[in-house]
Amino acid sequence: MLPIAELKTEPALGLRNCMMTRADTEAVLALLSEIRPKRIVEFGINYGFTAREILERIPGIEEYIGIDVPPGTKLPMRFQWPEVPLFPGREVQGDKRVKLLIRPNGTRDVKAEELGSVDVVIIDGDHSADAVSYDTALASEIVRSGGLIIWHDYSATTNTDVPQVLHRFNDNGSPIFWAAGTAVAFERVG
Repeated sequence: MLPIAELKTEPALGLRNCMMTRADTEAVLALLSEIRPKRIVEFGINYGFTAREILERIPGIEEYIGIDVPPGTKLPMRFQWPEVPLFPGREVQGDKRVKLLIRPNGTRDVKAEELGSVDVVIIDGDHSADAVSYDTALASEIVRSGGLIIWHDYSATTNTDVPQVLHRFNDNGSPIFWAAGTAVAFERVG
């Protein structure tokens, strides 16, 4: 189990997110409000419900990059197949701050140089151990000192490999915390 972090949250009113719970979204919003990010990357933007909430509620965001796979992609964990969106980023389509990168292999087809330095990476795509490890390494390359890496689906009740990967990183000295009562884990970089 990761160390627990208590976060001061506000209700995510009007929440229409089909993937994150209300508590998960409130935790992400609380973390973001502490650092006032300008550039965010979301690995696994899905339909863009989380992106929309963030863009509506966190002032000052200049760029939001969403990365996902094309419709019909078969992820390593079979239970995630229905989660692959038919219309990636649909909920933030038309927002000039949003850049979508839809790649056959998701984040594996994106280079750190293409993303540049960012304030926050949200990891919520392929939940297999290999993918979570890869995404974490990529996030560690691009998140600036003082920024955040946020993982979704850190929960004992999911079939994901997220908990085992994060426990391994935490055991090796990465200061990763769990937002109590949520499926959100995070690390403050630097």
